[in-house]
Amino acid sequence: MVGRSQGISVRNVSGYFFNGSRQAGEIEASNAWVKVLLRQFGWKCYDLTRRRESDTRCIKLATGRDCGDIRPVSGTFRGKGTRELKVEASIRLAE
Repeated sequence: MVGRSQGISVRNVSGYFFNGSRQAGEIEASNAWVKVLLRQFGWKCYDLTRRRESDTRCIKLATGRDCGDIRPVSGTFRGKGTRELKVEASIRLAE
């Protein structure tokens, strides 16, 4: 990461972005953001995709040094190339 090369502590974070106004049939989006250690403020999270500070809609699954550390799914597939993988995620507020 560029920040680390400049002496700034940086972590990668992956998870989901909760869209409270999601319409029926729409899917939740996987998301990634960075966590930066600022001396004056402590750890701050920034969602570079949405160009703003991360908030409670960013639901963390993993934190790591780089993208390889935060993969939500990994593994090996063996089989015919005609096979297909379909994944869906749904997020809701706990009651």
